[in-house]
Amino acid sequence: MPNREIDTRFIQRVDAPMATVSLDGTLVATTPRARVLLTLGPEPPVRVPDDLWTQLEANPPGTAVQWRRPRSSRPGASSELIGCSRYIAEDGYLLLLKELTEQEAARSHMLQRQRLAAIGRLVASIAHDLRNTVSSIVYSADLLGIEGLPADSRAEALGEILDASRRMQVTVDGLLDFARLGPSISVPVSLQDTLTRAQGVLRPSFAPETDHFLSVELAPDAQWVLGNTLVVENVFVNLLLNAVQSSRGRALTVVVRSERLHDRGSWVRVHVEDDGPGVAREDRASIFEPFFTTRTDATGMGLTNAAEAVEGLGGALRLMDSPKGAHFEFDLPAPPTADEGASSGDLR
Repeated sequence: MPNREIDTRFIQRVDAPMATVSLDGTLVATTPRARVLLTLGPEPPVRVPDDLWTQLEANPPGTAVQWRRPRSSRPGASSELIGCSRYIAEDGYLLLLKELTEQEAARSHMLQRQRLAAIGRLVASIAHDLRNTVSSIVYSADLLGIEGLPADSRAEALGEILDASRRMQVTVDGLLDFARLGPSISVPVSLQDTLTRAQGVLRPSFAPETDHFLSVELAPDAQWVLGNTLVVENVFVNLLLNAVQSSRGRALTVVVRSERLHDRGSWVRVHVEDDGPGVAREDRASIFEPFFTTRTDATGMGLTNAAEAVEGLGGALRLMDSPKGAHFEFDLPAPPTADEGASSGDLR
């Protein structure tokens, strides 16, 4: 067990609350600061406290959980609220711990709520796509069961099943890429279809009684981009949601425009503009920073997520000067037009 002995000596010298544990939660090595946080009685801890370990096991590795130390535990930590994450290591896990203030805990809770809301929107969008695709497959399969169906109709039904199955494969591949569980994908993405889905996900925010409107003005040669459909949709959802929330209940019109960047080859520029209150000049430099927000009911992660998503697609999200409201723009790679394809080769 030489490696474990070396790890133990190393861990014990680290000036941070860290611990290595076995697969059943038994402590293998702890730093002095971690030992203080995990000690609940007069004796040094032998394993991770049961209520903390139960939370860690209920969540995937890498997920941060909050654990409140019992008030009767031995003093020594400046806070009774502890944040903890576990990461897969050889023959067990590495635990990272942090003392939390109540403010940090509240922010963490709000972030968790935002993540759950984002997951809900994503699930709703995927469910809508898959339901339509499966309905098409079922309908075509029912046609194939009709006796005496003409050969051309049979071939058409088979083609529709094949096309629908391929669309379903693209959706699943996009989900795996979005969750970082599969290879990165870059396929043609229709901006019109993506905006339609994004508006559907945010239907309550653009219902007639809200006085919020979305106008889409896509140039004929700038209606498609390359990327992951789910990621592009996530960008639009975050930008549209930011515009709606910034309007604070007032009437709002959001305009999404696109244009071809002929001087850059196969690239499309997308503009998202609104006539809301806009961004104060003193806030412009911080608008994409994590947790920056001017609202008390927000986490300040929406625009950060949108900027990171655009960057992952190969572009950059920018806040532009605007006489009224907010104006965001970003560039994305696009399938070549017929003229570009003739000069630069076919898209592979």
